[in-house]
Amino acid sequence: MPSSVLTLPHRSGQYLDGLRGPLIVEDPGSPYAGQYDEEMIVTLSDWYHDEFPGLSKDYLSTTANADGHEPVPYSGLLNEGQDTKYPVKAGKTYFVRVINMAGFSQMYLNFDEHDVTIIEADGVYTEPKKVESLYVATAQRYGVLLKAKSHPRRNYAITAELNTQMFDTTPPYVHKKVTGCLEYDSRQPAPPEHVVQNWNVIDDMTLVPQDGQALLDGNPDKQIVLDLNFFKQDGQNRAGFNNITYLGQKVPSLFTAMTTGAAAENSLVYGVNANAQVVKYGQLVEIVINNHDEGSHPIHLHGHAPQIVARGNGTMPASKLPRRSLRHRTPTSTDRYGAPKAPMRRDTWIVGGSGYTVVRFRATNPGVWLLHCHMEWHVAAGLGATIVEAPLQIQSGQKIPPAMAELCKAQGIPVAGNAAGNMVNYTDLTGAVTVSPDGPWGAKI
Repeated sequence: MPSSVLTLPHRSGQYLDGLRGPLIVEDPGSPYAGQYDEEMIVTLSDWYHDEFPGLSKDYLSTTANADGHEPVPYSGLLNEGQDTKYPVKAGKTYFVRVINMAGFSQMYLNFDEHDVTIIEADGVYTEPKKVESLYVATAQRYGVLLKAKSHPRRNYAITAELNTQMFDTTPPYVHKKVTGCLEYDSRQPAPPEHVVQNWNVIDDMTLVPQDGQALLDGNPDKQIVLDLNFFKQDGQNRAGFNNITYLGQKVPSLFTAMTTGAAAENSLVYGVNANAQVVKYGQLVEIVINNHDEGSHPIHLHGHAPQIVARGNGTMPASKLPRRSLRHRTPTSTDRYGAPKAPMRRDTWIVGGSGYTVVRFRATNPGVWLLHCHMEWHVAAGLGATIVEAPLQIQSGQKIPPAMAELCKAQGIPVAGNAAGNMVNYTDLTGAVTVSPDGPWGAKI
């Protein structure tokens, strides 16, 4: 499987301030090997003139930001710059790895007079799909084939544009367009700015995985319904699933899963504000996300590229939720959703404003995986939950590395017990973190 992975930390929004970059893992078994001559990396990002700690302090403060509006960037970036040049050779085919590593912005991308063919999304190979432009949500990645012109007349513009409709307000300082260059001839001038009259982009649910993996059909063993919303709490602008704002606990949830024995299958031991959802090994897991916010959100799941089974407006109709009554046969997922026979899989998907999505995966990757909105302001506000997958298998297959234990000790972080560090009564959560800190990660407001 190919991988164009983001390398970035969610701690204190460091990646908005520049601690980010692409990590490329080559796949010698690619079904598209031999169909291109060279590779190219195109990263999309947004640029703030101020650093995250101060911006997030104001964002979370209900006094400084009564409306809860997110800070808006000044502009977009291509490969962390502007007017970026990408040398190309006439007649060559390029495998272009497109990565959105912005902190907030969803972005459009177009190569002037060059269509591209999607062959990969978030590390999952797809059947070829020719498109005019791409819409790339935060944390999404695409692999596309770009055929260079055999007889180019000039150099050609690459245009990326911020989707300003995602902003609550668009200040006059915002320069929403950033331009690069497919440079065929360095002696020729840079191309003029290209105006894209119509961003003709596809619905990514129409993509088909190249391996044809069939729909994970039937009634789920574990269904998780998450209502996404924003609210005021502890004097802050907060966000969360099911009215629970995510807060890091005294004991990291992975260590709780590793050290609490059979109690690790009880979601309570992770603390209410870890918003833990425990699933057992091998279960068919279905996650329904109902978005009660008017804006859309790129939802990212660590550890999996789930099948995108359904997407719609409003909340998931009750008639489509599984019925457990023995007197009624529960309809299959295809009956309820009309899902494709081979749904697209990806680790970052968009849940539309005032809409819902349904995703499915098989729980065969033991670990503690974060599910969260990939807009970093919403991460700071607590829009996340924890998928604790196969905790008993975690215990039998992993140990805390001594170096990690020493690192935690140096920071005063306990490595055993429930969320509060209780190693005797795992359901006694006295001392667990339930109140938002004064600011993100302890910063003062």
